[in-house]
Amino acid sequence: MTIIRKTYHIEPRSFLEGADLSNTSLMGANLKESNLRRANLTDANLSRWGPEETNLEGAILDGADLRNANLDYANLVRASFQGAKLSGTSLRNARLYFVDLRGANLLHANTFQARLSGAIIDDGQGNEYELV
Repeated sequence: MTIIRKTYHIEPRSFLEGADLSNTSLMGANLKESNLRRANLTDANLSRWGPEETNLEGAILDGADLRNANLDYANLVRASFQGAKLSGTSLRNARLYFVDLRGANLLHANTFQARLSGAIIDDGQGNEYELV
């Protein structure tokens, strides 16, 4: 059986609002200052991704692999990261208001000065919390 995965070459400052990029590989891509507002990145491979200062407002990143990605200064307001792999990801100064992080792995993620007000997280035991 041959498995073909969608792979894209995308430049910085790209306009991809509402794009369906689910199950794609953007591993190591530099998307600095790009607009991915409301994009569907479900189950995408985004490890070592570089979307610094990118607009991901309302994006769906459920199950995405974002290990060691750089999301510094990104707009992640109302984005969904359910079950996403965020270990080693840099989220410095990111806007994470009302983000859904249920089931996400944030081990060794850098959240220095990230804004997490209203974010929904769980403790792995089925208990959910909303940060204020």
